[in-house]
Amino acid sequence: MRIKPKLILIGLTILMLSLLAGCKDPISSSNTIATAEIEDILSNITKDFNHLEIEAIRQYYDDDFLHDGDNVNMAMTDWGVRATDYTNLRFDNISISIDGELATASFTMRLDRVGTVITESFHEPEDGGELSYFHSAYGEWLLWGNQEFGRSR
Repeated sequence: MRIKPKLILIGLTILMLSLLAGCKDPISSSNTIATAEIEDILSNITKDFNHLEIEAIRQYYDDDFLHDGDNVNMAMTDWGVRATDYTNLRFDNISISIDGELATASFTMRLDRVGTVITESFHEPEDGGELSYFHSAYGEWLLWGNQEFGRSR
């Protein structure tokens, strides 16, 4: 029994198309995973802050965090101050741009001032950016800061 070349060609074409349909762009998949991980970090920071577990926020910072001259210890001091001034944190309109091992998150950070009905909004990274700059270290995304020594404001 002889198989016709036309049938072989059709079979190979169907096989190739099904293989191609199953392949995904690895960069796109990697970026999707990175975006989800960074969104999770921001969500966890929200939960930790709103439950006054300020020290838990430290785990999302790289030891080499540097933002406008502030290191991770200064950033944690800022969290302590926020916890005395505000009662509720939330992030809205999150957009994340991935560039290899670096990422920039843009969002609106909303904080409710203690004892008032006032909500303050900060558009990041434009209004400060401490929580906007990430890098991937050993497969884990962490807050990295803008790695600048001086204040850019």
